[in-house]
Formats: sequence, C-alpha cells, structure tokens
Amino acid sequence: MNLSTVASTCSEITVILAALAMLIKPIRNKLLGLDKLTDALKCQLRHDMLHTYYRHREDRTIRQYAKEIWKIEAVKM
Repeated sequence: MNLSTVASTCSEITVILAALAMLIKPIRNKLLGLDKLTDALKCQLRHDMLHTYYRHREDRTIRQYAKEIWKIEAVKM
C-alpha cells in the first residue's frame, strides 16, 4: 500500500462516520425525547426574557446580569 491509498481510505472512513453521526443524532433525540426537552427549555427562556422585559419596561433598562444569564442559557440549548 502506498501513502495515497491509505489517505483515500482514511478519508472515506471519515466521511462514512460523519454521515452516520449526522443520522444518529436526530434519531437519538427522537427516541429519548430530547427534542421536547429542548423546546421546553426554549419556551422557559422566552418566558423569563418577557418577564424581565415587562418588569423593567417602565425603567427602560434591563440589568446586565439578566442579559448575561440569557446568553448563557441560549448557548446551553
């Protein structure tokens, strides 16, 4: 075996594994119900943001820590 054959074989294996990973993740999420959990977390985050917005609406300010918490929670999803 020469180097080009080994490189092409490794490349093919990597492509196949990447395709399998892309197929397995959605199936796993459906089977374990993780998609419902993600939707619930998004809904909770939206609720918290609106609650904070309406609480500070008259002041026309939103505290910096509240914005940072939203960013952290959004990244978790």
